[in-house]
Amino acid sequence: MCVIRIAAVGILMAVVLAPVGGFADDTIETLMKEGMQAEAQDSPQRAEEKYRKIIEKDPQNYHALVRLAQLEMKQLSGPKRGDMALVAQEYLLRASLSQPRRPEAYLALAQLKYLLGYVPEGDEYARMARSIDPESYQAFCLLGQRYEDSGNYLAAMRQYSEALDHYPYDVYLSERRFLAAANGGLRPYDIYAVALKDIGGKGEGGTPAKVEFELLYDRYPDFYLLSQFEQEAGHSPRLRGRYFLPEFPFKYCVKDRQPSNPYADLYEAFIKASTTDPGEYSRLRAELDKIRKEALNAIATAGSQGRSSATTEDVAKARALYQYLKTKILKEYDLKRGVSAKDLLDHKRYLCLNASILFALIGREAGLPIDGFILPGHSFAVVNAKPGNVSVDMIPMTIAGTPGDRGFGVNWRDQFEALSQPGNYGGLLADPASSDRSVGEVSPHELTAYQFVNVLAAGLGEIEEKRKDEKELARNLLTELIQDNRDTQTQIQEIRNRYQQEPEKLASLLNKAREKHLERRRANLRDIAGIRYKIDREKAEYLYRTGLGLLDSARGIAPRVEEFVDLQESIYAAKADIDARTAKDAAKDREQRRDEIRKELTDKRLNTEFEERLPGGNYSQHIRSLREEAKILQSRLEDIDKEAADRWPMERHEWVHAIKGLSEAAVKIPCSARIQKRLEAYLWIAAKTSEKMGDNETLQQVVEVGLSRLPDSEFAKHYRAGQL
Repeated sequence: MCVIRIAAVGILMAVVLAPVGGFADDTIETLMKEGMQAEAQDSPQRAEEKYRKIIEKDPQNYHALVRLAQLEMKQLSGPKRGDMALVAQEYLLRASLSQPRRPEAYLALAQLKYLLGYVPEGDEYARMARSIDPESYQAFCLLGQRYEDSGNYLAAMRQYSEALDHYPYDVYLSERRFLAAANGGLRPYDIYAVALKDIGGKGEGGTPAKVEFELLYDRYPDFYLLSQFEQEAGHSPRLRGRYFLPEFPFKYCVKDRQPSNPYADLYEAFIKASTTDPGEYSRLRAELDKIRKEALNAIATAGSQGRSSATTEDVAKARALYQYLKTKILKEYDLKRGVSAKDLLDHKRYLCLNASILFALIGREAGLPIDGFILPGHSFAVVNAKPGNVSVDMIPMTIAGTPGDRGFGVNWRDQFEALSQPGNYGGLLADPASSDRSVGEVSPHELTAYQFVNVLAAGLGEIEEKRKDEKELARNLLTELIQDNRDTQTQIQEIRNRYQQEPEKLASLLNKAREKHLERRRANLRDIAGIRYKIDREKAEYLYRTGLGLLDSARGIAPRVEEFVDLQESIYAAKADIDARTAKDAAKDREQRRDEIRKELTDKRLNTEFEERLPGGNYSQHIRSLREEAKILQSRLEDIDKEAADRWPMERHEWVHAIKGLSEAAVKIPCSARIQKRLEAYLWIAAKTSEKMGDNETLQQVVEVGLSRLPDSEFAKHYRAGQL
């Protein structure tokens, strides 16, 4: 794959502020806490002072910019109202540029525009926030109140109704919808008309011809409180001229901390993504400096020939750089051996990413306006010339001949034709789980940062290659399993056909056939799981040992790329899953066996009860046989419980180890809802199993982690209440 990517899930915002270590600038952390405390103590001037100090240290700090804007917005009055509004707007625009994929700055801009009376502009910013976060609680509240303020109560009701689909038990939203109806003087049939239209029904003259009562009641239960509706009509407080947005439920988190950049320049970062050997680095840097010197000479020669404009000259210089690299350096496009800077410098093997980085860095050094462009599974460079940008793709364009400069000024049709040939070019990434947060134009810093991700993914590819024989064995075992299922079904049908007239013998033979099939199935699944576990563990250990450090480096170069935090989150989650997998699989297997035995035991007991009611049933041989079989099944259940108790010391260690890893992740990535949910799930399992096993020591360990790391979780509430 041209740009090798690791799948990651999108991160939800958390409301937890936890102490975090391991980052360079703890001063910003302290200032943020002090500023928030000053706000809580109603000291806006002191809070503003703290946030301004943060901006001095980190001019793009998202939270400080948004909070400074909010402080200005709270004081929009008097002769300086216009100046304050401009200052607030500047802060929010800077924040939105700093992190364009977060909704809070756009919501605050919408609120500011509404306060100033610029409603259409406010609507546009509100729509931008909703496009980023379609379930934004604050956007629902703000838009609902905007419609109430403009007298459009039906639109307000629709807004609150949509919000209640996402937050069905929210008292505030339910009350606002009810009061919007009351303030608008709407009659009951108006409400039914809205509800009916929302569910796709039809009504005549504003009154539904036929109301699906149950469906409406499920969706809008508060609309049936008609007597209360009539009492409230005309008496509820109005919100005209007053836009209130609840305090944003986010706090300072790791995404907004400025990590330290350990590299002197981007060339150093580019090389050191491939090697940590000082001697190797010196040699590679010398080779790279030689290439830079030759490339800069080629650019200077192209620029000295006299052009009609600066823009035309920039394009000519960029073309000269492209031709130099394609003819002198970029010799072999290699999907497996062209990932690193070392591959490129020593062997002239390359991928689109490292070639685009080289083009962008040398071009920027020559003063050219060059950026990168990231697509799923691909990257190229862009020369930002007017009147139109020039795309520069380092993939060998062999679609229609092989001109030397075909990738310079390449059109989209050629790019996608090339990328549709994954065997040659790597192709577009088809993984739907990839977050692809940075699709689009990126700076040279961000482009270079992705080299660390590519090197990381290349390491995973080496593990896959090393384990390919074991993966093939797992595939063969799976094929055997599928074939055994078919053979067993054929065998069962043959038994049924042959012993239809002998029910007791038929039942016995069917049971034996099924039991043997289950034994073979468990053995096969156990072997497959063992192979996958070995491969997954090696990957998880590599990611944990090497990947986290590579991603820290990537974040040091490009701290605003949220995808790098996503990937770190995925590594912690994968490591925890591996640490607990044996315990989880064993527990799952035991529960499956219990279910099978319980089902069989229930059948035996029902058959026994039935035959006992027959004349002379209590004395039949069959009854005695059924009772004996039931005893054996009960004994097997007890054996499984004993097995669980015997294995608990080892499984307990695995659960505790996984929980410790997730606890570390919850500290390092405090805004990760995914990590918090997984940690809470593991805490519940470990705690409940400890209780069942009577292991109070482990239970105490687990509960302490839950109370300290997830103090507001249901787990913490449950065990805190138990302590009380």
